[in-house]
Amino acid sequence: MKTNPVHLLTLTLILSSSALAANITLENSLSSALSDGKDLSDARANLATAQADLAAKQADPTSLIGTLQSAQNTLALNTLKLSSTQLSTLQTVMTNYTTLFEAQRTVEQNAAQVVLDSRNLSVTQAKRAAQNATDLDVSSAQNTLSTSQQTLSNNTAQLAVLSAKLAQSIGQGNTPDLKATSYPAMPALSVALADLEKDVLARSPDVLQAQQAVSSAQLTVKLSDNDYTPRRTLEDAKIGLEGANRTLENSQKSVLTTLRDAYRTAQDAQKQVALSQTAFENQTKSYAQDGVRLKSGLISSQQLLASEVTLKNSLLSLDRARGSYARALSSLSVAAGRDVTGLLGVAK
Repeated sequence: MKTNPVHLLTLTLILSSSALAANITLENSLSSALSDGKDLSDARANLATAQADLAAKQADPTSLIGTLQSAQNTLALNTLKLSSTQLSTLQTVMTNYTTLFEAQRTVEQNAAQVVLDSRNLSVTQAKRAAQNATDLDVSSAQNTLSTSQQTLSNNTAQLAVLSAKLAQSIGQGNTPDLKATSYPAMPALSVALADLEKDVLARSPDVLQAQQAVSSAQLTVKLSDNDYTPRRTLEDAKIGLEGANRTLENSQKSVLTTLRDAYRTAQDAQKQVALSQTAFENQTKSYAQDGVRLKSGLISSQQLLASEVTLKNSLLSLDRARGSYARALSSLSVAAGRDVTGLLGVAK
């Protein structure tokens, strides 16, 4: 039984485009983003500007205390924002890379499904010719194949979009189509939540900004608490300080809540990887057994092909679980204010 050559030609044309894409690893993607990414370039420029501004104000004998405090706060905030931007860059690259990788795996699975459905159609047509199947059976097999082909075509078209998104995020907007290669397994989530909570507030730009607002409000109250400043000005300053304290408290609560949610998500994702890994290993054994059964004449080549498609489905599920875990770890890194993936040290 031969597979329809028209279907194979269509499949070959669709998949051949991926062979022209430039291979790129996750580590290389991250290195490129850290060196050429726009967000980090802007963060470095803002930090340099803040450093120069503070130096100029410190050198100016006419600078007032409020002006100096503002410049110092801006420098401290931009210093922390640079570190935070590195983590958000990690998250963006991780998301775009793993999403592209999963899309590539999906196309591979779709291609295998098209081959299987094409074979099924050929078998059904042969059965119809032998009067062992109906026209409805043939029509159903044809519809199944058409659906698979359309799914493959749609998902293949998405590769270019996802590739461009990755290229843009790593500062390579003019790069040809990128192809994500396999990426390293993410480390186990071994750090305790309590350890991440210890100094997360000190690593949060939002909390620092709120703390600076409190300090600024305290200074305003101090400068207004005298005999030559209108009483209403002091009262307004105190009201402003109360509001700044409330904002700081809410910011601290928000950071801790986000961290705890991100940690639970990472825990759940890690468990799903283990489950998917077991399912894939079991399916791999089943496929190997089917290969033996084919040699023994117990199943047909068509059944082995179906077993292969099932194996690819299992691999796709594993890749999706791994991708979800990788994205969860990068999100946790942002929430914790520190890299828990271990990739930033490798990419620098």
